[in-house]
Amino acid sequence: MELRAFHFRDQRAIETFCTGVETQDYNEDDLRLAIRLVTLGAAFCETLDRLRIGVGHRAPSCFISYAWGDPPNVALVLQLEADLRLAGVRTVFDLHQNQSGTGIMRFTNQIGACDRVVLCGTPLLVDKFTNGLGVVAHEIPQIVERAVDELSSGGYHSSVHPLLLAGDPTASIPRAFLRGGEAELVYLDFRDPTAYFDRVLDLLEGLCSSGRDCSVKDVFVSARSFWKEASASVDEQADEINAIPSVLLGAVFEHQLKMVQTASEGMVAEQALEVFNLPLANDKFVARPAVNEQASSHAPPFGH
Repeated sequence: MELRAFHFRDQRAIETFCTGVETQDYNEDDLRLAIRLVTLGAAFCETLDRLRIGVGHRAPSCFISYAWGDPPNVALVLQLEADLRLAGVRTVFDLHQNQSGTGIMRFTNQIGACDRVVLCGTPLLVDKFTNGLGVVAHEIPQIVERAVDELSSGGYHSSVHPLLLAGDPTASIPRAFLRGGEAELVYLDFRDPTAYFDRVLDLLEGLCSSGRDCSVKDVFVSARSFWKEASASVDEQADEINAIPSVLLGAVFEHQLKMVQTASEGMVAEQALEVFNLPLANDKFVARPAVNEQASSHAPPFGH
């Protein structure tokens, strides 16, 4: 099982995986890996919550531009947006702001009103932009113009943050943002799913940093230190995860999911990391209903 195929708070992936567990259609090594991921997830939720408290009112608003149509990458964008919100970023995101009857231009005009812009680079994004398809064809010219204006006015940094989610940079990021383009910018590489947590922290630090505000930098130094210790603690428990009896794997997995849900609601890290103090009344794993394989139950607003 690839790490990206099971993200610790991707509810649809969780339910799909749970269905496989109930029918015994899973590999034990995969399930042990899933247990480790959701345990890491609880610690990461606590890290983001610490950032939310530390950054406070200085958290920026952020427009997220991406292309619908590729379920794995859309699922990654959905997770990323949720993590940014958990850290206190005020996201402008089509699934939240676009209701039936909302004008397309009214939505895309929010690009100029937001403090930051995140551009999620995928081959489909560039293809839609190049061929004038979907809402991204309206969004990207505004984003490019914004970055060009900021850089041409003597700015060292732009408020636009390109991400590479899949594919080669030249095929996934609009040419204007690549080397030699009129708005050449450094992009963050999200293609390695094992580095997801660290890349999210890198992105958040870029979004929240403002000039020489050392207090925000100190918040991130503290959060990274906490995350390093918390993730190392989970890694140290690898032998314990491997020692879980096969018959109990399903029950442990379900318990860990509940831990993540609690952590998302502000559970302290010490509780989140006490992962093997398990109140197992029995070894029965509760069945989950079958789910649609699409990345989201929402239809793509305005044909993104």
